[in-house]
Amino acid sequence: MGNARNLHKRGYIAYASWFSIGAMILLLGIQKNLWVSLVAAAMLGAAATSFGLIWTSSLQEIVPSDLLGRVSSIDFLGSYTLMPLGYALAGWATDKVGAPFVFIVAGAVVSALAVLALLHPAIRRMD
Repeated sequence: MGNARNLHKRGYIAYASWFSIGAMILLLGIQKNLWVSLVAAAMLGAAATSFGLIWTSSLQEIVPSDLLGRVSSIDFLGSYTLMPLGYALAGWATDKVGAPFVFIVAGAVVSALAVLALLHPAIRRMD
């Protein structure tokens, strides 16, 4: 596992990464150039990796060790249980309104949620 222990302002970095994920999803919806898509996908992957590293390290640091297994299980359960629902909704929406619109809306929602997360004082104080 990675270690973000010496990383300062990790709340900002984590949710800036999350914002970047949304921006790259949105970019995939508005452009048609293959090379731009490849760069956006690579940046999306890098941002997702950054967020995942900070999230996992923070859980390991903040959650007491006797509860870490339970908390991690709930985290994974919530994340992975909702994925099939998201895939189904995305497929349905793509059929109804087209892929570009779905990417644009999804990217905007992800970025907006990252900005909302940064409004929470605990996220801003996370160091």
